[in-house]
Amino acid sequence: MPEPGRMFWKSLLTARRPEGEELLLRRGRRLGIDRSHGDPRLVAARAAAERGADGWPEVRGPLAAAQDADDLGFLVEGLAGVPGLERWIGGVAEADGADPLPRLLCAARRVERAGRGRWGTGVAAPDGLSGPAVAELEAAEAELREVARLRPSGAVLTTAHHLVQVCGQGLGVDAGTARERFEAVVGSAPGHLAAHRTYLRQLAGAPEGSAERVLAFARRAAGAEPAGGPLGELVALARLAEWAGLGRDPEGPSLRRPEAVAELRHAAERSVLHPDFVRRRDWALTANTFALACALAGDHVCARRLFRMLGDRVTEMPWLLLDERSPAVPFTAFRARVTV
Repeated sequence: MPEPGRMFWKSLLTARRPEGEELLLRRGRRLGIDRSHGDPRLVAARAAAERGADGWPEVRGPLAAAQDADDLGFLVEGLAGVPGLERWIGGVAEADGADPLPRLLCAARRVERAGRGRWGTGVAAPDGLSGPAVAELEAAEAELREVARLRPSGAVLTTAHHLVQVCGQGLGVDAGTARERFEAVVGSAPGHLAAHRTYLRQLAGAPEGSAERVLAFARRAAGAEPAGGPLGELVALARLAEWAGLGRDPEGPSLRRPEAVAELRHAAERSVLHPDFVRRRDWALTANTFALACALAGDHVCARRLFRMLGDRVTEMPWLLLDERSPAVPFTAFRARVTV
């Protein structure tokens, strides 16, 4: 992150005595990123995956018992980030060629290694991929075609389609193909939040993309579901995408326009802050996304409610948009800023 941005975090986390001495505001223990989102199944499966191939039965169990495509995708995404998974998961897939689950996880790990593993960003990625990254994504697509052959229906197929959608984003597929891949997912799982996040990111990064086009997609999707649903997050993602495209200035004016502030508050109150909102799986990602957007918008009242809802549940996204090395630093800074 550029030095001026880091100075911004320092300014939020320091105080001055009258005589001018600066003091660092230490806030107890350092916050960490919970990559399991507090889900005990994912905690256990990640621990098993870290043991290598011997842990596969304990990894496979939760995958096979996933409730639906969203649930399976959540588990696969969480497991794809386990360091060293690529050293053994391919061998498991080859040993049992009839089981699509290890191939699905192998493909997800390839996507992660290619640098497109942040399924929930919803913000355009930097242009260009290295040769090895392109090779990983192409190999992942080949794995996913085999998954589709082995399991031509159900949650596994939907998750495979979503991963193909993510691969296409990284490989820069044309707008028509991106739309087809998105529709392949939501055709069987209409409220698939991760697929909506990925497609919004594709729209934001497309050459013909515009802030209004991205916002229009987010508004349609959020407005089509009942109050209390998670797709309202897309409105915050769209606003953050616009802000990121203008330079990611923490003090920038784009989110402070009255219409942006009002829209973010309405979306939050109809989604994550609604009484019918259910805290399932990665709900903290939705709340963190709204917390950053509302804090950048200067809506301290709404942001305060979100931070209180979250407690210490900080997620990597969206805070790495401000500090890739230490996402918890801007989380802590903004939480201190809006709760004083």
